[in-house]
Amino acid sequence: MAERLTQAREYAGLPKNGLARLADLSSASVGAYERGVQAPTDEVIVRLAKTLNVDPELLTTPMDGGPVDRVFWRRMARDTVQSQRRTTAYIQWACEAIYRVEDFVELPPLNLPDFKFTDWTRISDFQIEEAAMLAREHWGLGTGPIADVTRVIENAGIPVLEFEVENRGQAGFTHPSDLLGRPVIGFNSFEQTNARQRFSLAHELGHLLLHETVRDVDLSTSQRYRQIENQAHRFAAAFLFPHDAYVRSVRYHSLEEMASLKRTWGVAVLTQIKRSEQLGCVSSEKAQALFVQAGRRRFRRPFGEPWDRDTPLEAPRLLARSIDLLSNDAPLSYNELIETMPFPRSVLQEAFGRSFAPISDNVVQLKPRVV
Repeated sequence: MAERLTQAREYAGLPKNGLARLADLSSASVGAYERGVQAPTDEVIVRLAKTLNVDPELLTTPMDGGPVDRVFWRRMARDTVQSQRRTTAYIQWACEAIYRVEDFVELPPLNLPDFKFTDWTRISDFQIEEAAMLAREHWGLGTGPIADVTRVIENAGIPVLEFEVENRGQAGFTHPSDLLGRPVIGFNSFEQTNARQRFSLAHELGHLLLHETVRDVDLSTSQRYRQIENQAHRFAAAFLFPHDAYVRSVRYHSLEEMASLKRTWGVAVLTQIKRSEQLGCVSSEKAQALFVQAGRRRFRRPFGEPWDRDTPLEAPRLLARSIDLLSNDAPLSYNELIETMPFPRSVLQEAFGRSFAPISDNVVQLKPRVV
């Protein structure tokens, strides 16, 4: 009860005193419930659930496995602790839901290349570029544009979760789930563009392949966290637009040329400017001049780059297909699965892209003929 109440409160974005006020309880009582030192009555559980817009069963259902611990956040300066806590609750519930789905449907096995990086702090830019190419080779992607990054990740056995938090600073996350025995990757669809989504997904993939040896203390140290993020940035750029292909494709290093290449490669203009500087194609001064030009054209604003509004987001399919398989081929198992799901329907809709509505038995009731 204690952890479930905290999850539901943080998902709702409420402080303890805010929940107490809305549920007509004392802050001390709410704090005691969340610490597990006092058990609420059945009537209070119903009141709390109604206030938090969750099923009362959720608050009393034990968790599968432990709480979410390690998360790599694809965040920026505008990210907040509140939005991270809300998303952590979402990750917890989504992983538990996937765990229950796996009782009925077998997901693809995890298929990741193993680079055996024993010390992430010593990984060089050259090794990151090489790792990106080896990853492409491992999955048979060649050296050209990747049509669908989401599909590549899901084919490797990694569920991709869509979520929406009204905070552009939180772009995505990676959670290596002990419960599932596989990682999950998420992206924030709020004011999201196709190019930014693809970069975020490739960035999260970089964490999985480069940062197995990262410790929790590394993520909480600003200098080391910045290095971890920069390595994932470099991997994402190299994975989406490999070194040789980039050098061969970009000739003039102008905004117009980069906008044209964006349609083919699905890589943002701002990312290409940074890529040009990384690879030594332009000087730092030239890159800065291009960033200034891009700023004047409002490329940094939401949907400010060319083609941002014309290209739809990539859609996760793996989890949706698992639910479709059950609902179409095994409706009894599908209904049985739904009965094990106390999680908010809005969370399931986001994670699986399906409504989780029960299927009727579809049996026509016969009536005796009146003679």
